[in-house]
Amino acid sequence: MKKIHRLLQGRKGMTMAEVLVAFAIFAMLLLMFQRTVTLSSHVMQSSEDVRRQTERLYDAFYQQTAYTTPAQSPELAEEKKEKAQTYTFQGESGSGSFSLQTYRDSFTEGDDGTVHYFGLREDLIP
Repeated sequence: MKKIHRLLQGRKGMTMAEVLVAFAIFAMLLLMFQRTVTLSSHVMQSSEDVRRQTERLYDAFYQQTAYTTPAQSPELAEEKKEKAQTYTFQGESGSGSFSLQTYRDSFTEGDDGTVHYFGLREDLIP
């Protein structure tokens, strides 16, 4: 340690080569940081686009379907009865089974995607 200290004690400043090497290392680090920031901003923008698209899809879904009850719309009640399905769930070795009557439907809006949803048994009864 004393040997290194004695070697550096007589030197004042840096040589031009040391300055250039330090600048090159600094520039490489700056370039890597810039690429990281650019990539993360692209990912953030893509995420924001997906969120907006999903919001538009769900807004359209809730506005169009508005969960009209069968009592309000006899046509809807009949449509739901046609789509009614019964699912039976059973425990291991046949014990503890129960049935669920429901309907399954989907809603598509443009290229935004599709919402798949299930109705409850009460929705099937007008």
